[in-house]
Amino acid sequence: MKRTARTATALAAALVLVGIGGGTAGAAGPPGAAAPFEGRPPVQIEGPPVSLGTEIKGLSDDDLVAGEYVTEGRFTYPVRAWVWREGELTEIGPFDDRGSSRVTAVAGRGKVLGTSDVPEGGQVGFLWENGDLRALGTPQDDFRPVDVDDAGRVLGTRTTAGGWRASIWRDGAFKTLPAPSECTSTWATASNERGTAVGTCYVGTERRYELLWQDGGRRVRALAPSMQVLDVDEHGWLAGQHLGTQRATVWAPRGRGGWRAVDLGAAPGASAEDFGRPGEVVVTEPVAAGGVTRVLLWRWGRLTALTGADEDYEARQANRHGHVLGVSYGNPALLWR
Repeated sequence: MKRTARTATALAAALVLVGIGGGTAGAAGPPGAAAPFEGRPPVQIEGPPVSLGTEIKGLSDDDLVAGEYVTEGRFTYPVRAWVWREGELTEIGPFDDRGSSRVTAVAGRGKVLGTSDVPEGGQVGFLWENGDLRALGTPQDDFRPVDVDDAGRVLGTRTTAGGWRASIWRDGAFKTLPAPSECTSTWATASNERGTAVGTCYVGTERRYELLWQDGGRRVRALAPSMQVLDVDEHGWLAGQHLGTQRATVWAPRGRGGWRAVDLGAAPGASAEDFGRPGEVVVTEPVAAGGVTRVLLWRWGRLTALTGADEDYEARQANRHGHVLGVSYGNPALLWR
């Protein structure tokens, strides 16, 4: 997602402080060694009634929270996208009053991306901003947007004659991002303000490796299969999970196309979900059998546990002000700020 231009410099300084700035890999501390959170209690997001179909998707830089819920007391349909800000709830769409609208991502200042049913059948991608709902493409495109920058470039995945392809929508037109010839489909994940995007190459239904697009999508690189990437910051740092070690990891660019992997020190199975303000990364860490997880904040080489081991929350997103959104099935979402 979009972050301040100081993020990479701050992260580099943080890595030097914890003694791993000059190596090819390192750990910020013993696995799972996180200090308890001592700040202000989080705000509870009082969105739609929690049900089987309620899901909170993301947080903007101005603390707008967006998600979706099932209306009319049903379990699966119809679904409505919504935004929450300071206790006020607003529905988004759909273009077809009898259909559904869903949120796929939240980005920048108050920008919400998603999909909506349309009266002629099928669905289209949408961009919602300050109450304005804009369609992205046609039902034939079936566009699934995942990120947008300040220049209006919307990253997502759409249907083409060659299958599902990572694409950029801008000014009413799509640009299909290039990919290695073996990729039968490519799926977009995240982008930054400098024209860099990340996604995944599939051959059939098998994931092969992550892709890195640079220079506005003009160049593409295949990353190591062990790199599962969830976010990219303004200087091209990547966050996600190292599939070989199953550890939350940040990758820093090195000369000649290489990468320096930095283990953030969380327990095995954790993943680095999102870059926050300079020097910060939010992490989801498993704490017990059965899928229970907690939210961690990696700040200047130190891990802090925002939720307890018995609360079962996961990190959803952070913004450039250091605010963090955590979500849990069956419980209100929490916003630390």
